[in-house]
Amino acid sequence: MTFSAASASPAVLPERRLTGSLLFLLAGLAAIGALATNVILPAFPRIGASLGVSP
Repeated sequence: MTFSAASASPAVLPERRLTGSLLFLLAGLAAIGALATNVILPAFPRIGASLGVSP
């Protein structure tokens, strides 16, 4: 069994462009972590009180 150099090379994938909708999706996914922290931040004193901890 022999292999040629052409069959050993990786397949060439088609070029993908960064469209506006894909950019919007990626930016939204990146912002979820910061948004989740900002949403729960005002509840920290109540969470601490329910757990019986003091500052």
